[in-house]
Amino acid sequence: MWEKQGETVFCRDCRIRPETALSEIMQEIREDFRHIPVYADSSAAHENDQLRRLGLSVSPVLFSKEKDELIGHVRWRLEKGFMKIPDPMLIDENDLPVDNSCLTLVRQMEAYSYDEKGKPRKVNDDAVDSMLCGMKPFLHPPPTPSGFVITHPPRYSYPSPFYGDEGRERFLQKPRKE
Repeated sequence: MWEKQGETVFCRDCRIRPETALSEIMQEIREDFRHIPVYADSSAAHENDQLRRLGLSVSPVLFSKEKDELIGHVRWRLEKGFMKIPDPMLIDENDLPVDNSCLTLVRQMEAYSYDEKGKPRKVNDDAVDSMLCGMKPFLHPPPTPSGFVITHPPRYSYPSPFYGDEGRERFLQKPRKE
């Protein structure tokens, strides 16, 4: 889940569960994010329909047309410092991780690569694809409505440590061949 404050988007919830049944994940999404639009890969039409039946608002992301634009947008945000992800390697005074929920995302960003044709490789990239889906509403924000605008306080008021350069350097690189 991403939260926008000013120009900056903050990763507030990153859940990667490779061993969990899809039905359990969908139930969890429904319980925790009922009133938040879900941006999902359009190629998973059956799963998107299931989420809709659970009462969620699902907006499909067409990777065939939008992936390059979304990658460019994430690069721009990272370069400008407008995207913050908790440092998965940060430990507290007891040598315990402060927040390692984004470890898979950061590792996949570091390993992100392109084929000979300059297209992203479809290898171990589920967390990155989820992040790209989550960036869709920030590509072209809706226009400000006329009349009264009610602002809400940020969902999280605590300061959170975010990584600077470690996990993003490789993702920021222009397409390269491996």
